[in-house]
Parts: sequence; structure tokens; C-alpha cells
Amino acid sequence: MPVMGGPALVVVWADPGKTTGWSVHRVNISELLARGQVGAVSRMWWRVGQFTGSSTSASVDSYLNLCRAVWEKSEEEDVVVFGCEGFTLMMNSTDHWLLEPVRFLAVLKDRLRGTGVGVEVQGASEAKKTITDVRLKSWGLYQAGTAHGRDAQRHGLLFLRRYASQPELRTRISGS
Repeated sequence: MPVMGGPALVVVWADPGKTTGWSVHRVNISELLARGQVGAVSRMWWRVGQFTGSSTSASVDSYLNLCRAVWEKSEEEDVVVFGCEGFTLMMNSTDHWLLEPVRFLAVLKDRLRGTGVGVEVQGASEAKKTITDVRLKSWGLYQAGTAHGRDAQRHGLLFLRRYASQPELRTRISGS
């Protein structure tokens, strides 16, 4: 991940399901606070992707491996945030994969217990309403063929927006 002069906010997000999307965003904190999420995207480093795990445990392991790799490449002064889409039941279904986000988050939190590392959670609907494909394209952040990765990316970008606009969130996350 490129160095951008000064501490960066690094956000690693998961959008769990049968196929789990992931995204990584790295943006200079000073620039994010001065220009906001929309103004800072042009100089932001980012990647998106997705994987299909054979089980919840395998999907969580893949996400944690990504988190470890990002953590190891981050600078000491960077603020690194791990996040996961939350879940609200809005349909009655017997599909095994319907509750995968619940299982994923439970296993993730269990694996992180006692490490001092927390997980931010955001609901699905806000990210999809706020960060549309049209917006991703206009910002040059749209990557075709990664629908689940784009969903994770929406969450990462929404988190950047919240971090820039909510002092109480910044204080809770990074103490500043």
C-alpha cells in the first residue's frame, strides 16, 4: 500500500454470504478530514475482491488472512479498522445461506475475542442506498465482475464518510 504522507485510515470490510466480498481502502486521515470522503477518493488506494468459502470458518479464515496482510503492511501510525456488514432478517426462507452473515460475524467476533481488535458493523441498506453503482463509476471506483466486492466497497466508503463527519466515531476508533 503506497505511503501518502502522514497517518492513514485503512478500512478492511467484509460483506459475508455464499460469496463473501471484501474491500480495502487506504486514505490519508488529514486529507479525509479536510476534503471529506468524496473529495478524498481521487487520492485513495483501494482494492476489492470476493471469495467463496467451503464453510463459514473457511470464509472467516480468508478474511482474517486478508486483515493480517493489511495490518502487516500498514504503517505504525495508521488507524486500521476491520468491518463487517450486519444482518437484519427481512424475509422468510429456508435457504442455508440466508443466515451466513450472522454465522460469519459470530465466528469472526469469537476469533477476535481477547485480541483487543474490534469489528465495526453497518447495515446493508444504508450502504446500498448511499453508495450506488452510478456513484462508484463517477468516482472511478467501479470494478465489473465483483458484485459482492462492490458491496463491501460500499461499506468501506460509507465508513470513510462516517469517520470524516462524526467526531465521536473518530474518538472511539483512533482517540483523535
